[in-house]
Amino acid sequence: MRKKILTAAGLTLIISTAVYAVTVGVEPPAQYINNLKTCTKSTVKDSGNTINEYTIKGKLPNGRCEVYISSYTNFEDPKVYEGFKTITKSFTQMANNMEKDKSKQITDADIPTQAQMIEQGKKEKDEMICKFSENERKALYNAYQKHDSKNPPAKVENGNISFSFDSSKMSSYDNLMLTLSGGVCQNPNDANGKYKKYACEYADTTCYVTEFKGMHSFKCTNDRDIDFKTMNTIEKHINQGMCERIF
Repeated sequence: MRKKILTAAGLTLIISTAVYAVTVGVEPPAQYINNLKTCTKSTVKDSGNTINEYTIKGKLPNGRCEVYISSYTNFEDPKVYEGFKTITKSFTQMANNMEKDKSKQITDADIPTQAQMIEQGKKEKDEMICKFSENERKALYNAYQKHDSKNPPAKVENGNISFSFDSSKMSSYDNLMLTLSGGVCQNPNDANGKYKKYACEYADTTCYVTEFKGMHSFKCTNDRDIDFKTMNTIEKHINQGMCERIF
């Protein structure tokens, strides 16, 4: 598909709501990244404290690669479930103590079973659909190869999970995925057209625009401040049909 290269000055990153479903700081499996680069149909799953599933559906008529990503708590892991029980008991008991009703003692019978939590976790899973261009897939592949996350891994001790996170220590892959997710990814529940998403390609950047009830949010791939004049220029390009409609 031939792309139009647009011209506008001063395009940069402006914060917009991300729909990144997969836990930040956890690298996806290398098999998924390799398949994503070539848009090879496949499903890859990894398991830890969460279960992340990556399904590459294949190329769309416009050349973009359609990907489904989901993430949910891994209550199948006994350590995760035991940690959930411990936290639930602690918070519930604290609430009872605050109400000065110390006679209420929390037991295992008051907590959902592991089987119930497994089903609950699947029902509450985070999901998103992404439609990556060839250049976006190559960029994700190259960013992934750096393996440069500086955040420490999560620790599991006595069934309790603890972790620290600093956005300034995110990996190149996470940073790029968060940028892209604001434009080329969408929650399946929003697939009814409530949000419109566009990609506007320029000589020095690509701007991803989300439109909701006539309002626009912008997320671009370079690093300069964006002004209202530039925003208006991008909106004009969208109205003129010069940007690719993704959703």
